[in-house]
Amino acid sequence: MKTDEDGSVHVTGGNITIEDNKYIITINSLSRHPLKSLAHELVHLFTLSKLRSDSNFAKTTKKIYNVYKDLASQELRKQYGFSSVEEFVAEFYTNEQFRESLKSIEAIPDRLFDTYIPSGRFK
Repeated sequence: MKTDEDGSVHVTGGNITIEDNKYIITINSLSRHPLKSLAHELVHLFTLSKLRSDSNFAKTTKKIYNVYKDLASQELRKQYGFSSVEEFVAEFYTNEQFRESLKSIEAIPDRLFDTYIPSGRFK
């Protein structure tokens, strides 16, 4: 569960814990979409170490995240994918609604994702 600043409570789908070089993925039994939650946590599994160990990847990812966050509406910034760089990446890859929301941001440079994602702007 996650509690927002305004006191509202959300049931999170799961989490990933790294202990002694072991990866533990936990999916919340209250999750409405356990397979989506698993996919989301697996994206974390594959991207967290890259974000922490590859400074170029981390810099590029943060740049993309910040451009989208700066240009997003206040309402759009409330989405879970904007809570951190790590969640932005996981939501981008696993949440079609989040990707659709990103399409609504008109001022994004067309080639922003070219260095990060070969498929470009999800068109």
